[in-house]
Amino acid sequence: MLSDEGRERLEAEIRADVEALADEDVLAFGFFGQAGLYGGGSTFAMREGHGGGPLKPVLRSLLGRARGGGLPLQVLLALTPTRILAVAYETGGRGVSPTKVFRSWDRSVTTVAVEEGDRGLPHIFLSRPGEDGRERLDSADVQHTGVNDEVLALLRA
Repeated sequence: MLSDEGRERLEAEIRADVEALADEDVLAFGFFGQAGLYGGGSTFAMREGHGGGPLKPVLRSLLGRARGGGLPLQVLLALTPTRILAVAYETGGRGVSPTKVFRSWDRSVTTVAVEEGDRGLPHIFLSRPGEDGRERLDSADVQHTGVNDEVLALLRA
């Protein structure tokens, strides 16, 4: 468990890395994943043998990728004044290292809906005019630590 000071330092480092990739200020960021990754019957739970046959994790992953618009399993969702960014990241000895902006949505034309989902974890739906369907991301705050509260509040506003 990180101290408040350690958490603030880690958040500042991640924010600086994302700002360098985005080339603009980051208002807030949070950890999100493909549809169904963190809810009941998640890909992780099925990999661990809780939920069915050997094809179920593969099918869940494909379904999540389709609902998530082909995004990686886990992303940082960052809000800038003009865009919503899905940022790929790696984890390791240094903690979280943002690597690239995987997808970008123009905030002025993107419709955002936040709905409560499995285990009290919010689902975020993003859609743009002229595109079929909408992309879904699920909050990764499975411990309910509040790590995504700021970004969720801004998306709901």
